[in-house]
Amino acid sequence: MQGNNMRTKHLSLKLIFNPSGRATAIGLALTGAATFLVGTTSRAEMCSAEKFYDGTTFRYSICNVSDLDQRRDELPPFTAGLPNGGKMYCAPTSAMNWMTYIANHGYPGIMPGPGYWGPEADPSQPQYNTITSALAQMGSLMGTDPVDGTTGGMDVGIEAWLGSFYGVGDFVVSSFAASGSYSPVFSDMASFALGDSLVMPVIGWYKSWDEAPQEVKDALLSILGYLPTGFYRNGGHVLSMAKAKNDFQFQQIGFRDPASDNGSTSDQSPFVTDIYHVVEESHNFDGESRTQSKVEGIGTHAFLDAYHAIIPKYGLAADQNFIIFIKPIFLQEEGLPPAEIIKTFASATGGEVTDLAIHPSKTKHPYLIENDNTIYEIDALTGRSTRFATVGNPKKIVFGGREQRLLVLLPNHVISLGLEGRQMAIATDRQALLFRF
Repeated sequence: MQGNNMRTKHLSLKLIFNPSGRATAIGLALTGAATFLVGTTSRAEMCSAEKFYDGTTFRYSICNVSDLDQRRDELPPFTAGLPNGGKMYCAPTSAMNWMTYIANHGYPGIMPGPGYWGPEADPSQPQYNTITSALAQMGSLMGTDPVDGTTGGMDVGIEAWLGSFYGVGDFVVSSFAASGSYSPVFSDMASFALGDSLVMPVIGWYKSWDEAPQEVKDALLSILGYLPTGFYRNGGHVLSMAKAKNDFQFQQIGFRDPASDNGSTSDQSPFVTDIYHVVEESHNFDGESRTQSKVEGIGTHAFLDAYHAIIPKYGLAADQNFIIFIKPIFLQEEGLPPAEIIKTFASATGGEVTDLAIHPSKTKHPYLIENDNTIYEIDALTGRSTRFATVGNPKKIVFGGREQRLLVLLPNHVISLGLEGRQMAIATDRQALLFRF
């Protein structure tokens, strides 16, 4: 479980390849065959690797992902446990699923190392105890509290783990969380996964204000004279995403769920993927009006409101009228064709690209074309360019601020654009803002 006070972070990627100092991502559209079971929730045992995206629909599935159990009780004389039985260790466990995956797919130096970490016949359970020790170490790096969970150190812990056991730094860890009117939604998580990131969605457990403790309701009635509408967050849970699907009719997400252990708390349960339907709903969440993705069947009011992503480093460059995606780091995934290290796409009009910026939470990245008032964006997964916004003579672009809006330098002032390209603010003190560019 994850505590209520999860820190909001919007981190841009850190790798820069081209001389202008901008970076962005390469994306792939790889096809294969996937198995999804129909129903609100189901257990998918078969797995075929697939990464497919056509600009609207998508299918994502990767195989051989660990499904480690977070709840671990001590069972003498052989089996160690976790503090408080691991009840609040979902964040370290979700991350460890990906550490074992990375170790098995080209990085054997990442601990706990390559191998199969599922159920074992040996009563002394050496594999299980190795994972329990690793989870305790990861929890320490994340600052996981046995009672309150992980409230802000998840990314730092993962980065420290990867750095300690490999040392080169081929990965970036970023997180995106609901704040104000913004919330990441299911399709954002799927896009990152299709772009070869390893994604850990966060489900927020929400309650309606009618369900609040009586003393809370009494206080609200005394202050406001009424109970607010919508929901408030009452804890959360981190999982590993192994499947995602959107085929126009419905959306499905497949979790390796650390809490899904079939009641087994002193040995590893069989690996399974739990699949749920996902729908978008708009409500007031913690007093803010926004749209969040509801996961049906896992709880009464379970909404995706954040995610963490382990991202192989990548870059973007512009050469005259071409945009070049560069992907030097990739995992050796079974059932998928090898990743292309370099992919080149022409700009939207064939004009010369003068500036570009990486989107911190999307796979579409904006760029400018010489003598063109339009800001375009290129889809890293398909290579297609579309119009984002039209402004007056843009010179430079960069993302910044808590909500990661696109800042656009014009000849005499700076404007900021929202997620849909609408102008949100204007600043006339050009000199004070030049440092951002």
